[in-house]
Amino acid sequence: MARGKFIVIEGLDGSGITTQTEYLRTWCQKRGIDVAVTKEPTDGPAGAIIKLILRHEVVGLPGESIALLFAADRSHHVASEIEPALERGTLLVSDRYSLSSFAYQLLDVDDLDWLRAVNAKAPPPDLTIFLDVPPEACLKRMKSDAWRGLDKLQRYEELSLLTKVRSNFLSVIEILQAEGQRIVIVDGKQDIMDIGAEVLRHVGTLTEFTGDQIPGNSDASRQVAALIEKPALG
Repeated sequence: MARGKFIVIEGLDGSGITTQTEYLRTWCQKRGIDVAVTKEPTDGPAGAIIKLILRHEVVGLPGESIALLFAADRSHHVASEIEPALERGTLLVSDRYSLSSFAYQLLDVDDLDWLRAVNAKAPPPDLTIFLDVPPEACLKRMKSDAWRGLDKLQRYEELSLLTKVRSNFLSVIEILQAEGQRIVIVDGKQDIMDIGAEVLRHVGTLTEFTGDQIPGNSDASRQVAALIEKPALG
């Protein structure tokens, strides 16, 4: 059996990661493609502690300790979900992965080499899609009643922090691309249907879609539109 593909969707809080992850899963399922979705932080032991930190229910830990918790959660994630899914030949889509760790943890840990070292055993994705949305737009979504109704994590709900995180994302993406990692940047200011269509096209170049499974420009937009009910805001 051929090994599955590992796709990660990244972006700022409020950039639409969860929405696009779910659209991609639904699109694949409707075509009989073996697909699974996962996310970070996970619901595992380390992930549970991380969620308490992000909600300000656990405070006082230095940035290095938080970074190690993320690395521990990722190690468990790889062993318990990512590798088994890929070995089964599944197309696995993750809502965040190591790129988010680098971008967000650089706020408190000014050492990318160290952050990469503690995540060194995390396998790189086959494709990372970064949804580039202006921090102002993300913050507006994060302050909405709909976002709060989803019990989203609130640690970074400040424009200055989101602006710095976006800069970190773009800087790290440039480094990883130069090293050969496949990372694409999607303009998140587009209409939600056009974003979804572009995501589908990038995934279509990676996976073994055949015939009418390969999304074209207008077709992909129509397919995404048919999936839209109540968009998530993540």
